[in-house]
Amino acid sequence: MQKSFLNRANPSYNDLENDQNEGYGFRSSLLFEHRGAEIDFSCEPYFKYWKIGESESENVILSGGIIGTGYEPKNYSKEFGLRIAVYF
Repeated sequence: MQKSFLNRANPSYNDLENDQNEGYGFRSSLLFEHRGAEIDFSCEPYFKYWKIGESESENVILSGGIIGTGYEPKNYSKEFGLRIAVYF
């Protein structure tokens, strides 16, 4: 479900809720830890990937009248990151 809060930009618009029924994602990470006498450290590189299909469309309403349709386009995202932690 993708929510678009059009009403926040202009109170005369409706908010949209578009179902996204097709897609997949995965994530992967590798955790490295070092345990010290007083302080522990960890480092975790990670990767996330999403491939989501186009959503169903919904009517866009302005002041009670339909002015068009809105949908969430298909999209792909890749996220790389690094988590670092210190435990004491």
